[in-house]
Amino acid sequence: ERNSVTEVGDLRVKAFPVLHDTIDPLGFCLESGKAKISYVTDLGFVTPEVQTNLKESDAIVVEFNHDLGMLLKGDYPPWLKDRVAGKLGHISNDEPPALIKDVVDGRCQHVFLAHLSENNNKPELAIEAARKALNGASASPRVEVAPQHTISETVVVEVS
Repeated sequence: ERNSVTEVGDLRVKAFPVLHDTIDPLGFCLESGKAKISYVTDLGFVTPEVQTNLKESDAIVVEFNHDLGMLLKGDYPPWLKDRVAGKLGHISNDEPPALIKDVVDGRCQHVFLAHLSENNNKPELAIEAARKALNGASASPRVEVAPQHTISETVVVEVS
C-alpha cells in the first residue's frame, strides 16, 4: 500500500508511489539499523517523491530501461514505442542519470541499473550514462547492471 511502512523484526519497508501504466505501482525503501537500500523500477518519469525517497541510500536499484535511439529505430510497433517512451511507461538511459546525480551522496556505495530492455538497450550504454552522471558527485559508488536471468553476486553494504 502506498506510503505505508511495514516492520518485520528490525527490517523496515516503506512503499512509495511511482507513475506507471498499472494499478498502484510502488517503489521501496528497505532499512535495517543504519543501512538503507532503495528500489525503483517501472516508472514513466521521476517525481519529486521518488527523489526524496531515494536520498540517503547506501545502495540504489534504479530502472535504466531503454536507449531512446534504439527504441525509436527498433522493431516495436508504434503504439508500443509510444507506451514505453511515454510518461507512464519506462524511463530511458537519459532520465535516471539526473535522478542518481541528485540522490547519490557520500553514503551511497552501490548503484544497480535494473530493468534494462533486452531489445532496446545495452548494458554498456546504461553504465556509460550512469557513470557520466556521477562524474564529480560527492560519492563514487560501484555501478553495475543487475542481471535479468541470473542471481547477482552478494553485495555487502558497509555502515558506520
